[in-house]
Amino acid sequence: MQDHRKTLVETAVRPLADNAEMKLAAAELLDGVMKEPPTAGGGPVARWEAIDRKGRRRGSLLVWASAFLIFAAVIAWELPEIRQFSAIAGWTTQFGIPIPQRSEGTKKQLAAKLGEKNRLLLFGDMSESGQAERREALWRSEPENPVYFAEYAGAYISEKEKLPPDFLEIARRIDPDNAWFTYQAAAVESDEALKANPRQGGRRVGRKMVYDNPKTWQILDEERFGRTLGLLNEARSQPKFTSYGADLLSEIKPLIPQETFADRIDSIGLLDVSSISSSIRLRRLCDVIAAKAMILADTGEVAGYAPLESDAEHLLRGMCGDSNVTLVDCLIADVAALTISENLGHAADKLGLPEDASRWKKIQERVKEKGEGRMS
Repeated sequence: MQDHRKTLVETAVRPLADNAEMKLAAAELLDGVMKEPPTAGGGPVARWEAIDRKGRRRGSLLVWASAFLIFAAVIAWELPEIRQFSAIAGWTTQFGIPIPQRSEGTKKQLAAKLGEKNRLLLFGDMSESGQAERREALWRSEPENPVYFAEYAGAYISEKEKLPPDFLEIARRIDPDNAWFTYQAAAVESDEALKANPRQGGRRVGRKMVYDNPKTWQILDEERFGRTLGLLNEARSQPKFTSYGADLLSEIKPLIPQETFADRIDSIGLLDVSSISSSIRLRRLCDVIAAKAMILADTGEVAGYAPLESDAEHLLRGMCGDSNVTLVDCLIADVAALTISENLGHAADKLGLPEDASRWKKIQERVKEKGEGRMS
């Protein structure tokens, strides 16, 4: 039990590493409350307040958020259920945040209580070591199910950085109207097809660097670049965009134990749905569209602008309108919209298309305002 207490304390105070006194006070506070009745925390609390009265810098979102998490952890520790925390076997990180994760042994104990179908749904084929092979077994159990195919494909691409065998052929057969699969193929195809050039001529305005010209790109592989654009064009004719992440979660959630506090914390480590993080890969497609816009502007190819603009709009609508969208998806969609609007607006201006230039400039300004509002 001592090890888990120490882990919890160290994890909770880690964000305060830049303030040694605050970190020490926080650690004492947690340790005191855990070992003794709640009144034992009075000394550490007094020390915390004394430090605070010294007039140290206030207003740091990180410090106040960390303080909230620490006190939340103290309250949680007073719940009887938290004493089942020893059932949690390890920790992992997701987006840099430590979260509990079941060991393979504990997973097997849970799997033994499930039927074959539910065991595949939650864990895949546990005889396989890789996530791609594990999730493939789920899809093979219902090969015409696009939800399971999306999950398998997401795991395969994440693990191997390439498409599963016959990926597009299968997607076109079982879910022909869904652009999500086509965009995944395009994102993989675009890998190493281009790279961004270093930006020049920036100036600092407040805390930000401002550039008068948009990003530029160097095309490294013309064939891959061309195939990516072809897939973007194909996706434009597909009216649907869904990653199926929420659909899969709705099937998984009833299978996860939620009876105790430890179960509820532990369940985070089981909600590993590969298709949810797919929008991170789609970020590459924005660079492809922006690079093509740069090429059109440099060559004066007005006729190519409208089709590219349509490709961009269809991608952004899909990323923003997916019913399976998460907070991470929203942030990535904002970055995508900023990159695309900046380059398409610049290209429209150079090609003598003032209405398009004005529209994309307004979109760019709106996305920037949204981002600034989020950070304020």
